[in-house]
Amino acid sequence: MDIDKCTGCGDCTLVTLEEDRPPREHEGWLWVDRIAIDEAKCTHCGECIAVCRKENPERPAMGSVVHDRLEAVSTREEGAPHTLQRVLELRPEERRDFWREAFATCIKCYGCIDVCPVHLEEPNELRLASFVPTGEIPPKHPDFHLLRAYQVFDTCVLCAECELTCPADIPLKTLQDLVRYLPPEKVFELVPGASEEARQAIHGFVDRIQSGKER
Repeated sequence: MDIDKCTGCGDCTLVTLEEDRPPREHEGWLWVDRIAIDEAKCTHCGECIAVCRKENPERPAMGSVVHDRLEAVSTREEGAPHTLQRVLELRPEERRDFWREAFATCIKCYGCIDVCPVHLEEPNELRLASFVPTGEIPPKHPDFHLLRAYQVFDTCVLCAECELTCPADIPLKTLQDLVRYLPPEKVFELVPGASEEARQAIHGFVDRIQSGKER
């Protein structure tokens, strides 16, 4: 569900099924089609085809932009050296320059979020709009990318799709590795420059998640 598009109509919770739209079985699950297209308002954008399992069996529910970016991955050379070790070996002033240069190429396309298999919605305390000015390109760094990384720090499967499909070649997988395996203070040391507000929000979020797991 797209939180920004949800109207709160409640149709997804209905138990009563329409006779002309019965549930369909797929891989042992019953699926109910609750999508109806208003022909009068249809702009023929093609998004319905992108999300349709029947029309787009290979990558259903994936918009064309993300689909194109994933296709581009296959054309890149494999075996590129990982940058994690390089970041760990840099001096403090060099780290700041490294990340500033990397993040300055970001066009804030949100493709790293769109392609992420575990990014469902933004946690309340880490909502990007609360820390990053709308429309600012490049985005306020490193707040934008740190907050995005921490939004999935406990659920990230380290698939690296965010980095592989980034049109600006930002080392997002390296950032995700740091976030996943190191405490926040160490991450802030290796990725310097975060605002105090972002640091506090990240600390609070991590503490909440970890305390919930310890119960």
